[in-house]
Amino acid sequence: MCHWPQQYPARLSNLSIRNLTFDECLTLLDRCHFSPETEYMLKERDLVTDVSKSFIYVQGKLTKEDGTGVGTASLVKNFVGYLFDEIRYRLGNVEVERTRNVGMTSTIKNYVLLSSDQSKYLQIGGWHEPNELLKDGVFSALLPLSCVLGFAEDYKLPIVNIRQELTLLRSRSDKDCLFAAAANTDKIVLEKVGWLVPHLTLSDQSRVKLMKLVAADKPIQVPFRSWMFMEHPLSTNTKDSWTMLTTSNLQKPKFVIVGLQTGRKNNVLKDNANFDSCNVQDMKVYLNAQTFPFASFEADFAKNQCLLPYEYYARMKSVFHADEQAANYEPLLTYKDFRTKAPLFVFDTTKTTENPIDSTIDLRLEYLTSAAVAADTIANAVVVHDQLFVYHPLSQTIKKII
Repeated sequence: MCHWPQQYPARLSNLSIRNLTFDECLTLLDRCHFSPETEYMLKERDLVTDVSKSFIYVQGKLTKEDGTGVGTASLVKNFVGYLFDEIRYRLGNVEVERTRNVGMTSTIKNYVLLSSDQSKYLQIGGWHEPNELLKDGVFSALLPLSCVLGFAEDYKLPIVNIRQELTLLRSRSDKDCLFAAAANTDKIVLEKVGWLVPHLTLSDQSRVKLMKLVAADKPIQVPFRSWMFMEHPLSTNTKDSWTMLTTSNLQKPKFVIVGLQTGRKNNVLKDNANFDSCNVQDMKVYLNAQTFPFASFEADFAKNQCLLPYEYYARMKSVFHADEQAANYEPLLTYKDFRTKAPLFVFDTTKTTENPIDSTIDLRLEYLTSAAVAADTIANAVVVHDQLFVYHPLSQTIKKII
């Protein structure tokens, strides 16, 4: 959770919840390969919902390119995320969060935050052994919204008396969802997509308290950490840099996670849920004049030497969940799996030296490799930063603070 004052939301968390019910907002798609935009809206003003426990439901089939017969390709880890290019969440008439390249963003997020038990549970969302969801070319899956939106990951209190919208944009290609040993033109046809949102039924006493809080129209703070995706094609040079972004001091990056891939994007012959080391010897990020990390990686992946990159990867979960006592800090990836399947370069920038004259932050990445970078290599990066909104439940107004 984020470290923000939450006097009013704390009152919400004390409400006595009697039971939990699901509102199955299932929309039947017209058996089309590509639906440009699918929108779900919760309009009822008297609903008390827990978006952090909501799911994206998908049902579909794997077919050959012409739509006849069962496809022969395999589903990749997190294929449900790769089905969508973008996801947007709105409170009232304000967009609270948007995730681009949903599959890659959530793949990186899962690798750094999931425990082994959580990974196995996410088999229902197509993460662990995804092909177990596939039978005779037909599949269905439940992807927790917390896997794809930082808002649902961090904000675990009820949403009260305000309209909510979730918009999903379908990917134009299914190649990142599939893996095959030979050239393959299979496709995924979605038949149903829905947003399953828990509605909280309150005790009579709690409902009266809630009505009084709503009537007072006191501001409710909504703090969370957003996961912003960006990508950059790398040059073939052994040393280069990437100017990633310029942002305000209030949205200073807390973490930067970088995963390199060579020839994996839109290529069914390579698993898009894996990453490549690309002979990286060292990598650093710069926030203005500050360097992270200070020490060099001294990595040599060919000789199984990537101790510091693995240490920084394994440490992120404990820093991210520092105020959650029950959190499991065990890293999902073993040292071997990190080196061979998902070498992710994690930079913890939470401990920066405040400079009062810095109103903006320039984020830059530098890397050094032991050999020329292969053509068609892309750097996938996720930047985690704070967001803060405030909404008034009676007037249904919402304002972005950070």
